[in-house]
Amino acid sequence: MVQLRDLNERVKSHLGYKDDPITATVGGAWKADGIAGLLRLNSQVELEVVPKFLDPNSTAWRSW
Repeated sequence: MVQLRDLNERVKSHLGYKDDPITATVGGAWKADGIAGLLRLNSQVELEVVPKFLDPNSTAWRSW
């Protein structure tokens, strides 16, 4: 997916990562490593990555 590749390049550039922080499996599952927050995939889709140890239904983890 071109948009995922572009998103990974932006994240790696901003955070200085060597490897892609977001990966997708053949089955369609996505995994985010070492990042959390709201990530814009394109002009219509944003991905919200919630830290795995927090309640995904709570917004208290966000820094505004």
